[in-house]
Amino acid sequence: MRRRLLLAAALMMPCLPALAAGSGAKPRETYVKLQSVNLEFWDQDGLFHMVILELTAVYPLEVKDAKLDKKVAEKVTHAMASMAWEEFNRGNPAATAKAITLDIIRKEPGGDKCIDVLINRLVIR
Repeated sequence: MRRRLLLAAALMMPCLPALAAGSGAKPRETYVKLQSVNLEFWDQDGLFHMVILELTAVYPLEVKDAKLDKKVAEKVTHAMASMAWEEFNRGNPAATAKAITLDIIRKEPGGDKCIDVLINRLVIR
């Protein structure tokens, strides 16, 4: 039994790089990174909270010239900064940030084709 496993492992060695690289399929999505969003909140107890978000918009591959204006990050910052800390932190802050960002991107010209927003980094201090 052990000998068969070693033989199978030896036969699979040349295939490992191909397996690690994936099926070789072309990507089906285009990713556009937004500028970092930095938020500052004061809660009801007078404590200071800082939130740093790094987001990426996902477009289908057909949208080859997908670009987002720098003002999108500013709009996201203004929309989230107008919220109270308790409202932002209620439930899941990542889901709140994702929903607000997706809504703002879809209102931009050409943003209606945006599939999703990915959160690269969410730091809450």
